[in-house]
Amino acid sequence: MKSLRINIFYKLFISIILLVSSISIILSFWFTVNTQKLVLSELILRSNVLAKSISDSAVKGVETQNVFRSLNPLIQSAMGQKDIVYIHILDASGTVLASSQLETGTNFPKAPTREEDQLEVVSLIFPSATESITTSPTAVSIGSVRLGISLKHFHQNMLTTTLLSLLISGGVLIGGVCVTYVFVRRFSCRIRLLKEATERIESGVLETHVSVTRDDELGDLAITFNKMADALKSSTEEVAREKESLEERIVERTAELTAMNKELETFNYTVSHDLRTPLRAISSYASFLEKDCKEALNAVGQNYLSEIKKSVLRMTRLLDDLLNFSRMARVQNPYTATDMNQLVERIKNQIAADHPEKNMEVEIETYLPTVYCDLIKIEVVFVNLLGNAIKFSEKSGRVPKVNIGYRETENEHEFYVADNGIGVEPKFHAQIFGLFNRLHTEKEYEGTGVGLSIVKRVIEDHKGRIMVESELGKGAKFIFTIPKGQRPPERGT
Repeated sequence: MKSLRINIFYKLFISIILLVSSISIILSFWFTVNTQKLVLSELILRSNVLAKSISDSAVKGVETQNVFRSLNPLIQSAMGQKDIVYIHILDASGTVLASSQLETGTNFPKAPTREEDQLEVVSLIFPSATESITTSPTAVSIGSVRLGISLKHFHQNMLTTTLLSLLISGGVLIGGVCVTYVFVRRFSCRIRLLKEATERIESGVLETHVSVTRDDELGDLAITFNKMADALKSSTEEVAREKESLEERIVERTAELTAMNKELETFNYTVSHDLRTPLRAISSYASFLEKDCKEALNAVGQNYLSEIKKSVLRMTRLLDDLLNFSRMARVQNPYTATDMNQLVERIKNQIAADHPEKNMEVEIETYLPTVYCDLIKIEVVFVNLLGNAIKFSEKSGRVPKVNIGYRETENEHEFYVADNGIGVEPKFHAQIFGLFNRLHTEKEYEGTGVGLSIVKRVIEDHKGRIMVESELGKGAKFIFTIPKGQRPPERGT
């Protein structure tokens, strides 16, 4: 599931708004709570001062029990104060002497009921005496004043304060949103310009620059970006020049190598062809000597003559292989749809007919497909691989057994020829495909060291690959590939 992508503008905007909102809410809560505490403290202080004032004024009235002349007027005067709900003046026994609500002479209840939105303060009345006596810790009160304060206005004020705080917070939030929007918009705009410039450079427009309009980190970033773009342009131009120069050198070198290869192939073909004439003459004279002068030669002379004929035969084979190697590069045969089963069966039968003395077993393990290729050259590949398999298997002490198989991949046809011969050490796997590279002397195994080079050239001409899997004494498995959809190479390439 693809995750939701949020651009940097909204990330910054939302983050700052959340921060401003959090600060506004915290400050609003702090202001409301502290204002409530302050107003409530002030109300309690004012109530205590008023209760103390009433208690001080009621001393003589309590002592003389003068309710009508002293206490009632005092209560009526105090009730005119804001938020005063009731005033009770009691004697030491709790009897009501004067009250704005209770009857005079009644006992004040021990657990009086009080409204939830009311606050009560109590101030004791001490007898008139010297200041030292009234402030003494051992002084005994002669009564008390109970003052009831309404919290209705307090709650109304707190509600007003809370609404005002929320209004201020809302204003701060709206202002913060506007300021944040402008700030983040300008910031993200510079980022967006840098992003667009980067995309233009990515598309190949290396002349891209961004304008520098700020004297801050974003301005420094724009300057650095422009320097980077200039450096990238210079580096790209330098690489392009080097590439062009390198391509020219490669073309020149390729042309030189092509010319040299053609000269070598021509030389190889010419030498191989021209050497045939003297070799034929040597072979003919050796045959004449053997036919006409055999009785005149002693055993040593006849041995020399036999060695001459063997050397001529080896040289003839070498020249034939050199001619074949040159022909693989010079001759371009038409590509045809080749039935590999029929091709391998024909080669197998031909080898069996040419060498009936070799008790060999050749098995086609899997069905071989029809492949579009150069039939003549691919036949050379199978002839060489089968010939090598038989040659290096018959001296291993085992009956030569060769398995031919096929595996199809997505883009290639993959064939293999496996034997039970002497095998090849892994360190020599790459070496055996070189021209004239031999791992054994000609006395051990006949051959010129050209066969696998021819195989490699044919497979590479088909744009394929060839490799070997082998260990000493465990046989060898040669694998080669031919790409699907193969087309013949153009002449002259």
